[in-house]
Amino acid sequence: MNARKLGCWIFLLGCINCGTNKDTDYEPTDDTDDSDDQDTDSDADADADADADADADADADADADADSGEEAFALTNGSWLATDGALVADTCECDDDLAEGSDLGGGFNLVTEGSAGFSMVFEDSADSIVCFLTDQSFQCDPGISTTPVDDLDINIRTTSTITGTFSSPTSMSATVDVDVECIGDDCYLVGFVCDGDMPCEVIFTFDATAK
Repeated sequence: MNARKLGCWIFLLGCINCGTNKDTDYEPTDDTDDSDDQDTDSDADADADADADADADADADADADADSGEEAFALTNGSWLATDGALVADTCECDDDLAEGSDLGGGFNLVTEGSAGFSMVFEDSADSIVCFLTDQSFQCDPGISTTPVDDLDINIRTTSTITGTFSSPTSMSATVDVDVECIGDDCYLVGFVCDGDMPCEVIFTFDATAK
């Protein structure tokens, strides 16, 4: 198993105004009429003030929504190039080339999905990795891949998770965390090519920029 294949494993990887009307047996005096007029005027003023406050609140909400829309973080769609790979941890110890960070799988195609997500498809892969954006940080759904070894009862299963941040709409830094396990009766043979015991873990980082 070479670095290219292990690299491929890794990348495959929401009752106001209750009026009461009472019948009366007397005629209201002029003073009562004046009092009623004053009460009516007061109620009208209060209603007008309430309407004005409601309008002001609505305008403020509209302005806030508009501001929020203007500040939305818009990623760049299209081809991105992955660079500057660096190994952080490797308990598998299967290939020295991986430790050098020499195999990043090339690049990937990024497509935004609504206002809070995007997907990535890496070169040499048809699988789409779905990611979710919070402000300028992101986390992707785990990617699971199983690779059989010819003529042996060995299947290498990897579960990879990518997280990271965008420093701008055209630049990201990411961390890939890959859990590796061997399935099959011949897994004891993995010890001849890997110094570490399975299950094991590989963690590395990379940067990427839009082309």
